Amino acid sequence: MRTPLHTDFFAASAVLIGLMSAPAFGGDIYDPALDQTFDLGDFALLGAQPGGDPTAVTFDLEIAEGGDIVGFSFIGMYAFEQNDGSWASDTRMVLSGLGSYDIGGVGAGIVNPWTGAFPQGGGSDDLGLYETGPMMVWEDAPLAGAGGSLSLSFTNDWLTSGAHDVGWADVTFTIHRVPGPGGLALLGLAAVAGRRRRR
Repeated sequence: MRTPLHTDFFAASAVLIGLMSAPAFGGDIYDPALDQTFDLGDFALLGAQPGGDPTAVTFDLEIAEGGDIVGFSFIGMYAFEQNDGSWASDTRMVLSGLGSYDIGGVGAGIVNPWTGAFPQGGGSDDLGLYETGPMMVWEDAPLAGAGGSLSLSFTNDWLTSGAHDVGWADVTFTIHRVPGPGGLALLGLAAVAGRRRRR
């Protein structure tokens, strides 16, 4: 015969197994309360026109401890261009450090295209707001939430003599998280505690 203790143990196990087997890392599922947003402000990406130097603009971000990281979002105003031949998606963003990802750019060298309200190619030739995400790029192998450094490197990837400078304003970069294994266990215990109070 099961005692209340046994019942609670099996209930906690069922809740925890359910949480761990649910598609917690799929689609756009993450906990917004665990988000960490970085204000990158305004920056210009120099083109390769005569005399230009297409060097990178780099941001080193310190990631706070928290839940496991499963994705990111990018939002910014494509603010200026010096000719009509430049596209917002010529911007290439490379993540390195805590996690790695390569998105955007020009031609056959594109590793991952911009997506969502930030179309890759000629659909990004207008000035204005562009955003991509949530991109759940680490959903299958979440980055442990122990903190660390993440580097963002932006370049104007159109490497021809016709590539003029482009600019971004009010840029933000947000990382998205889910509770780590310890957090899932606490959720299971909280559910059991709630069951006991209702009795």
